[in-house]
Amino acid sequence: MTRGIDLRNLRSLTAQHPMALLATNDLSLSGAPRIVLEMATILKQCGYAVVLVSMADGPMRCEFEALGVFVLIDCYPQSDKPYLLELGRLADFAIANTVVTANIALAWASCVKTFWYLHEVSLLSKMLSKESIIKALNAVSKVWAGSGLCAGIVRDFRTDVDVFPYGVPPVEPPKDGASKPAFCIGVFGSIELRKGQDYVVDAVRMLDQTTLNGLKVDFYGRVLDRSFAHKLMKRANGYPMIGFHGELSRGDYLESIKGCDAILVSSRDDTLPLVSLDALSAKRMLLLTPSVGTAAWLTDGVDALIAADTSSTAVCDLIKRATAEQNNAWQIGEAGRHTFERHFSQTAFRKEIISKLGIEGKYELGDKGR
Repeated sequence: MTRGIDLRNLRSLTAQHPMALLATNDLSLSGAPRIVLEMATILKQCGYAVVLVSMADGPMRCEFEALGVFVLIDCYPQSDKPYLLELGRLADFAIANTVVTANIALAWASCVKTFWYLHEVSLLSKMLSKESIIKALNAVSKVWAGSGLCAGIVRDFRTDVDVFPYGVPPVEPPKDGASKPAFCIGVFGSIELRKGQDYVVDAVRMLDQTTLNGLKVDFYGRVLDRSFAHKLMKRANGYPMIGFHGELSRGDYLESIKGCDAILVSSRDDTLPLVSLDALSAKRMLLLTPSVGTAAWLTDGVDALIAADTSSTAVCDLIKRATAEQNNAWQIGEAGRHTFERHFSQTAFRKEIISKLGIEGKYELGDKGR
């Protein structure tokens, strides 16, 4: 299904504004479309008319349209679709986000300078066995990677990969409140094997009773793998300090982040999960496995606590460290906020994107085009 758009109106618009193209896998409340929203905001501020092609509709669509972005939904984009080629001929440049948008990237690469921003790890390794993905990878003008973990996979096929993290809006750190009866660890992310929630449940089961008495572990996120989720909840039976709370709205998510003492990212592979950046921004103690790309910008014991490896035993040791360090959580949180400002802020991302697109000074920055 493609939602139509009048290209004549776009031609009229581009007579006054340069046009930029964006592509994303969906418009859910997940990390990938939020990264694209940040890019769209920057491009609109730089005076561009922005057209977004998404492979699935979702709740974030209203945020793009409120920004003034033209949104098209195409569930089955093919590289030879006439409207994609026409958009490419009208645009100054295009950015495709995630490996799933390969067909869109390939279509635009035949018409306009196209950048492909990749974030996946295990999925990327699997998809690079497909000839169509390799074809798109070779066709685009430049490949970007959200972390070194992702770039390392791409470099086996294309060496000119630029690694740079995305930026997100800052989360206002919570004000000091009353002491809590338990040390609360939040685990945010879709419930699936890749996110490693089973490591956390198994880690809790390994803890001594004294540690358990002062601990609370809350899981938040939509269920992507029902079988995995069922097994996870079954293993959590008998451990009342473990709670499952489902998917949250954006507002509830931010409040839940601020309500935790620590945020644990237990993924088997994850390029640069937004929850890790939000935790740093909110001055929460960040705990993560070394399989999370964010670790490359962090120092264990300074601005985060990083597990020795990616396993239940290592996550158990990580939780023990966190509870032992809870009186120093504020100090680790402060250092994490400084790391966020240096590497993951909107200001840092804006500067990087503008530089890599080569549009610095080309158009007047400001609210033009909003």
